[in-house]
Amino acid sequence: MKKLIIVPLIVLLFVSNDLKATYYNGGEITWECTSSGNFRFIMKLYRECYTTWGTSANYGHNQNLYTNVPGFSYFIMRRITGSPIDISPVCNSNTNFPHIYCGYPNLMPNFGPNLGAIQEHIYTSDYSYPNGVPLTGVPPANGWVFYWSSCCRIFSTNINYGSSHTYRIRAIMYPYSNQNVSICFDNSPVFAEIPQTVFCTGYPTTFNYLASDIELDSLIYSWGQPLQSTGAPITTYATGYSWNSPFPGPSHNSNNVAATMNQYTGEISFTSYTTGTFLILTKVTAFKCGVKVAEIWREFQLALTSCGTNNPPNLTAPFKDTAGQFTLFIDTVIAGDLVCFNISASDFDFLTNGSPQTVSMEASGSLFGNLISTTSPPSMSSTSGCHNPPCATLYPAPDPLNNPLSGQSGIQTQFCWQTDCWHLYTNIGCGVTSNVYNFKIKVFDDYCPVPAVNLKTITIVVVPYPPLLAPDSLSVIKDSLTGNNILKWVQPIDTFYSFVYYYIYSSLNHNGPFTLLDSVSPLSTNTYTHVIANSNSCSNYYYLKTKSYCGINKLSSPSDTVVPKFTDIGISKIISPIQSGVGDSVYVTIVNYGSDTISSCDVSYDFGGSFAVTENWSGILLPCDSVDYTFTTPFNPPTANYILCVNTLLPIDQNTSNDQICLNVYANINNIKNSKFELFQNIPNPTNKSTTINYFLPKSGKAIFKVVNIVGEMIYSKEYISIQGENKIELDISNFDSGVYYYSLEFEGVLKVKKMIVLK
Repeated sequence: MKKLIIVPLIVLLFVSNDLKATYYNGGEITWECTSSGNFRFIMKLYRECYTTWGTSANYGHNQNLYTNVPGFSYFIMRRITGSPIDISPVCNSNTNFPHIYCGYPNLMPNFGPNLGAIQEHIYTSDYSYPNGVPLTGVPPANGWVFYWSSCCRIFSTNINYGSSHTYRIRAIMYPYSNQNVSICFDNSPVFAEIPQTVFCTGYPTTFNYLASDIELDSLIYSWGQPLQSTGAPITTYATGYSWNSPFPGPSHNSNNVAATMNQYTGEISFTSYTTGTFLILTKVTAFKCGVKVAEIWREFQLALTSCGTNNPPNLTAPFKDTAGQFTLFIDTVIAGDLVCFNISASDFDFLTNGSPQTVSMEASGSLFGNLISTTSPPSMSSTSGCHNPPCATLYPAPDPLNNPLSGQSGIQTQFCWQTDCWHLYTNIGCGVTSNVYNFKIKVFDDYCPVPAVNLKTITIVVVPYPPLLAPDSLSVIKDSLTGNNILKWVQPIDTFYSFVYYYIYSSLNHNGPFTLLDSVSPLSTNTYTHVIANSNSCSNYYYLKTKSYCGINKLSSPSDTVVPKFTDIGISKIISPIQSGVGDSVYVTIVNYGSDTISSCDVSYDFGGSFAVTENWSGILLPCDSVDYTFTTPFNPPTANYILCVNTLLPIDQNTSNDQICLNVYANINNIKNSKFELFQNIPNPTNKSTTINYFLPKSGKAIFKVVNIVGEMIYSKEYISIQGENKIELDISNFDSGVYYYSLEFEGVLKVKKMIVLK
C-alpha cells in the first residue's frame, strides 16, 4: 500500500533524554556463493528515521566490511540501487488516519524516536569484487569473522544508557572437514522475513524471522548477545532484562508472559502489556552433517505500543488434535503424501471510522516455489522455485513481490504440497538433511497507525513410510528330478513404488546363522530356484527380506522361515506291483529336518486314499541325518519335526505317472513348525482404547510381543510365557496417539507382523 503523509500519532512511546543523532536500529551480514566459486557478501543496516532536528541522518553510500581472513583487512560494500527501503508499518490508506512512515525525501516529522519508522539499507561486495570475493584457505576453529561497527545506538528500554553505546554486527564462517574454501561450497543462512518494526501490546504476539539455507543445512535458533564496536558485549541491561530475556516479563507487569524462542523454528512468542523499545538479537547456527559451519545474527530494535481495543486477525489452525478439533499447527506426514489444506483468517473488528477492517495474508518458507498457482484447487506442487522440489504452493497466492492476499473481514487460501523421498534426504552436502519444514503464515489488519498481526509457523514433518513388507506365503518344494529347491511367494503391495530387491537367505539350521544367498528383481518375480550341490545330505531353511528405497535403503523384517515341503525318500526297490496295500515292501530314506533327536514315531501314508496302513519305526535319527527303513505297506507322514516324501521309480498304475503321484503326495505335507504358529488381527481394528490380540502356538514357550509406530520407534515390548494352543494379549492403547502402528510376535525365531490403526 502507498504510505501517506503523517498526521499526529495517537501514541508517543519514548523521547530520548539524549538528543544526539541516535538512529542506528540494527543489521545483519550474510554471504552466498557466486557462479565463479567466490563469495558475495550482503549487509543490511536498519536505520531509525527520526532525529531531533527534523532530518534523518543517513548511512554513507560505501561501508567497510572488516574481517580476520588472511590477506584481507576489509572490503568495500556499496549500497545497491533501490535502497534504502521504507519498512515502516503499512495501514489503511485513508488520509484521516495516523500513519508511521519515513517520508520522502528522508523527512520525518519531529514527533520523537522509536515509533517504528525504519529504513532498510542493503550493501553488497559487488562493487569492489564484481566476480565475488576470492577467499582461500581453511578457517580456524574459531572461524573467520566478518563485522561492521559504528557509533550511536538509539535509546532502548531494556538497556541502560543505550544511546551511549556503540555497536557491532557480525557473521562467522567456520571450517568444515578441513576443506579449502577457494571453491565456495557453503552459503550462509539468510533471513527470509523483513523485520516488523512495531507490535501492539495487550495480546499474545508471535513473530519469526524465518531463516533458510540453500544447502538445506540444519538450523538452530537462539538469542544472541549485542556487542559494542570493540567486540565487547553490552552488559548494562535494565532491571528484569538480559540479552537472552530481552522482552518485558511478569516482573514488569503481572499480565506479561516472558518471551520464548523455538530453537528449531525460530518462532518468538510473548505477551506484553508494557510499552517501550527493545533491542533483541536472533542468532542462527547452521550445521552441515552435524558440524557447525556458519553463524549469522540479526540485531533489531522493535517498538511495543498500545493499540487500544484492536485485536489481531484470527488464524484457523489447519490440523486436528486428538479430540478432532482444529488446534494444531504441526503435522507428520509420510513421504509421498499429497498434503492439502485450507488456511483461513478472519477479523470482525472495525477501523476508527466504523468501516470493516481489511485482512491481508503473506507467506514465506524455503519450500514455497512459485507461489502463484494458475490451476484450480487442489493445486499440485510446483516443480521449481524452491531449494528442494517438489515445492509447496498456495492458491490463490500472494504476489511474489510481497503484495499480500487481502479481503474484507477475512481471507482464505489453499496450501498444497506433494511430498516425496527427497524431502527426507538429499544429495546435497553430506546427503542427510532435516525432514522438518516450516511455512510462515502472517495475517494482519489495516488498523492505523499500527496494524495488529498474527503470525503462525506451520510445521510439517516428513517421515519415511514403513519398509516394504516381506513377501507373503513363502513356500519351498524340492524338485524330485534335479534335487534343487524351488521357492515361491506372493509379492507385497508396493503402494509407494519403492521396491528394489528381494533378498533370499538360507541356512542348514533353523536357528541359523543365515547367509545371503541371492538378490532378485523385479517386484513381479515370485519364484527362485536354489541349485543344491548335495541335495540329499541335509535340508535348507529359507526366509526372504524385501529391500525398498526412500532416500535410504531399508530392509523389511524376515518372512516366515520355511523348509522344503518334501524331500527325497528314495524308494530303492518295489518288491511287487502295489495292489490294495497288501504285501508291498520298499526301502525308504527318512531325513530329519529338526534340531531334536527322534527315537521313534508312527509312520503311515495313504496312497491316493485307496488304503492306509500304519507302521512303527524305532531308532536314533539325528538332525540332518538319514536311515533306511523297510516296510511292507504305504505310509502317512508323521506329525513330528521332520518330513517324508515318496518318489516312485515306476508308475503305480497305467493311469498315474510318477510326477503326478509325487505331487499328490507332496501337496499334503507341510512345515509343521511354521504352519502352526499364527498371529491374528487385533479386535477391534481401528480401535481407540484397548484391543485384544490372539495368537496360536504349536507348543508352550516364550513369545516376544512388540509394538512400533509408523517410523519404527518402539512403543511397547513384553515377553509372554505362553501355552500350547491359543493365547490372548489385552493391549491398553489409551496413551497411543492416533496413527498407524505395527505389532509383532516372535516365537522360536519366527516373526509374524500385523498392522493396527488407532483412531481417537
